[in-house]
Amino acid sequence: MRPMNLLPTALSEQFFGVIKSRCLTKIDRYVLMAALVGNHLTAGERDAIDLLLQRVIQGEIYILDEFVLK
Repeated sequence: MRPMNLLPTALSEQFFGVIKSRCLTKIDRYVLMAALVGNHLTAGERDAIDLLLQRVIQGEIYILDEFVLK
């Protein structure tokens, strides 16, 4: 599998989209996974990912198993 290079604003746009829609799609999860694997995250970006995962655990954000374009 070829590594995915993210645009500098891609992660912040993903965060905003997930918070706004309250749904974490498969595409969102792939973007987050690519960011985590790339290991080029700032402390703020890691904190934002932690916040998203915490909201999933609390039931505030739902996980969708299909691809959804926002």
